[in-house]
Amino acid sequence: MDPDLDIDANDRLARNQKMRWPPLVTALPEARVANTARSKLGTATFSTLTNDEVDKQFCGKAPCRLLLPLLITERESKAQAQLVQLLQIAQALNRTLVLPNVGRGRIGTCLRWEFSVYYDIASTVRQVGERVMMMDDFRTWVDMRPEQPAGQIVSVDELNPAEMSAEFDSSSDAVQVEVHELQDMTLKSARCLHARYPRLDLDSFSHLSLHLEPPYGSRVLDSEQSLRSLLVAALHDRHEEEYSVHQDIPAPDTDWPVAAEQQPFEVLDKRSDNDAEVLLLHWDLHQELFPVVSQFTPIQYSQQLWNFVDRLVAPLGPYLAVRWNMEKIAPTVLSACADALVDTLDTLLHDEMLGMGISTVWILSDVSVRPETNGAETRGEAARLLRAAFRPGGELEKWEITDSSHEMVRMTAVMNGNPTMELSPGDDEALVLKDAGVLAILDTIVAMKAALFVSSAKGCGKSRGIPARQRSKWWNRECERKGMTHQEM
Repeated sequence: MDPDLDIDANDRLARNQKMRWPPLVTALPEARVANTARSKLGTATFSTLTNDEVDKQFCGKAPCRLLLPLLITERESKAQAQLVQLLQIAQALNRTLVLPNVGRGRIGTCLRWEFSVYYDIASTVRQVGERVMMMDDFRTWVDMRPEQPAGQIVSVDELNPAEMSAEFDSSSDAVQVEVHELQDMTLKSARCLHARYPRLDLDSFSHLSLHLEPPYGSRVLDSEQSLRSLLVAALHDRHEEEYSVHQDIPAPDTDWPVAAEQQPFEVLDKRSDNDAEVLLLHWDLHQELFPVVSQFTPIQYSQQLWNFVDRLVAPLGPYLAVRWNMEKIAPTVLSACADALVDTLDTLLHDEMLGMGISTVWILSDVSVRPETNGAETRGEAARLLRAAFRPGGELEKWEITDSSHEMVRMTAVMNGNPTMELSPGDDEALVLKDAGVLAILDTIVAMKAALFVSSAKGCGKSRGIPARQRSKWWNRECERKGMTHQEM
């Protein structure tokens, strides 16, 4: 069982059985009109509603056509960037995006927490106007619709060069499409669907797999029209058993072709009517498919998480934050990296202008720097060298060193063990605060609010989640001064 997926849905279903009416589909949270849908329907009961009446209330038009991210395999913060890509895809396909659940740093339908635990709903709605739907509204729509809505699962991933068929011409074939059944729900990301959405028809359409030839970020499907052509062809042409989509790869200074030549074989889906109401995407891409346009900005983190960090950092005053992820770093260089970091902090904090008012250094790391805990032996040694600089007689004895786990314990103690920050209404907040994605976002916000920020030097760690414009050069300079020439991880 994949620990990232919350596929035992019984307890969640029991908690969320109450249907929301009217739906929260087309309005910002601060601008909802509570009785609009009910007033339009008058005294009609759910059992007397038609498909079109239900669809219009949830999607603003009939029929509803939805795009539901089944799973985005990237983790926060790369998952957030991929979600922005799906917002653009939903627009290109003229579908309403269902904002999925989140958990363990991922985004997907079968995960544990509501979307709002990680991200700000209002800022997401502003990305695409009114074309989003919440997960609980999606469940209500599925349950209320007289006719069972049909769903089609589409997996999108990178084509593994080692598995390319001999007939595959990498110079002209941009995408391979496979059609196959999903009788045993082999996708882990789809295992909760039958339990959570028993009325969602997943049998009428075959499962599609779209394999993109890497590297695709700069030369394949770099316009909304070409992607729309690809997906619409795959979903609407019901006379194919298997096909490849052929597109000529243009020179950098030529226009991109938008037409796709298809080679039909046998019948694809078993329904004779239109395409599936719900397109469920299992998204396993690791580069950006669409170029980011000005309309689509990064999705904002939940305001509750920002408020939580405000209270977390308030007692410290101005602080310096250091991002140091030691995973996959050669143990032989960790001590040298710790030594270079100490010299970097010594230079910055003793500078009258840069270090003004700073009394605390906050280490954002996968290894605790507090004396009460230690990581693996080699990484623990690097943390020990760093701690020693803050002890009496050390170069940084005037400053205090801390990390996120220590500050969380401190704040919980101050609040008598009950944070009550309303991070996820109706859920156990202690569990939310143990979620890997929540912790990663909190660390990112801590870094963003720091008076001074230092990111990992080349060869000393990853700068995951920190935009390039925020990455510090100070630690790099110390490493170069010491003769370290490692490549950035």
